[in-house]
Amino acid sequence: MQGKIYYIVDNINNITEGKEPNMSTEVERLNKYNSLVKELGLIDAQQTIHVQLDKPGFQRWLDAPKEVAFLRNYHRHLFNIKLAIVIDNDREVEYFIALHKLELFIQEYIEGQELFTPDFAGEEFYIETGQDPDVTLVIGSCEKFAYWLLKRAEEEWGSDASIAVEVYEDKENGSKVENYY
Repeated sequence: MQGKIYYIVDNINNITEGKEPNMSTEVERLNKYNSLVKELGLIDAQQTIHVQLDKPGFQRWLDAPKEVAFLRNYHRHLFNIKLAIVIDNDREVEYFIALHKLELFIQEYIEGQELFTPDFAGEEFYIETGQDPDVTLVIGSCEKFAYWLLKRAEEEWGSDASIAVEVYEDKENGSKVENYY
């Protein structure tokens, strides 16, 4: 395989229909090379982008075992949320755009959390915690929230996109869901 890759790089000017392409910059040549390598299936390493953010929020687990009964009450965490997307080409998904989309997904979740969070108690939560309902993330579990984010990311980047989502409580304990194909 190395011989083929070396040949393509060494002969970059002669890879289009037997005539020299009109490529004036190294960037254009690299893009042509990347397209050809992808087309021929010569990439032997997986490329993945990663973005992450921290979001304060609350959760509770109504069915928590008695050994951890305190989890039945709302308790605050700093949720660390990570998104990874397997890509085929350089800048196929740009970091800043992916991070912005992740922030939008979380905002969608917050706006619809009564639908998405079975343990969410609506007004009871705001009375119990004194939190402003417009700025608070409430999740039932890291697992369910990560799964919801994965499905939302699939809507954005396609159901055939290989995606992983991780949600951690205070960067200690958490869950990872992935659909790698």
